[in-house]
Amino acid sequence: MKLNKKIFLKLFATLFLLSLKSCGLFETRTPMPPDDDSSIFIPPTSADIVMENLLMAFNTKNADNYCRCFLDTFNFVPSPDATLNYPGLFNTWQITDERKYFLSLVNTLGQTNTMELRLANINYETQSSDSVILFADYDINLELSGEFDAKYTGILSFKMTPNQDGTWSISRWIDFQKENETDKTFSELKARFYN
Repeated sequence: MKLNKKIFLKLFATLFLLSLKSCGLFETRTPMPPDDDSSIFIPPTSADIVMENLLMAFNTKNADNYCRCFLDTFNFVPSPDATLNYPGLFNTWQITDERKYFLSLVNTLGQTNTMELRLANINYETQSSDSVILFADYDINLELSGEFDAKYTGILSFKMTPNQDGTWSISRWIDFQKENETDKTFSELKARFYN
């Protein structure tokens, strides 16, 4: 018994539409949540944006964006207390060392514990078309279980320079301990988690 071509097409169309309906193709779906702030990196066309990116990357534990704030050949000068406590560690400090300590810190904290870097008293000491030198007080608070030295404070100095593509990066970082301060410095934090 031959099926009429018209009947066959109607039957095929009906089956096709039923199969689409059953697979949920036309159902409303739950929207995807927006990307979180941890992947935000604004093209650093100024020194201010470099600082925004650095704070965002540190506070959201984003190692890639954190390291993007520095020149590959940046120079780190540790605080005198860290130089005494960790002789030789910072002599050849490079971006790979910066990444290593940061990843170790993030892994130790895990996803649930927080870390926060705050800057205060930001002072742009020098600003020109080829460099910016900034000084700022910093406080770092880490949520470490059972740890007593989860606070680090000091003064940092960044020299930021423009790249060939017009973006800016940190080319030198000097860490200072505050006078009459007993808290550990950023340098101590780097040394502690560099393992």
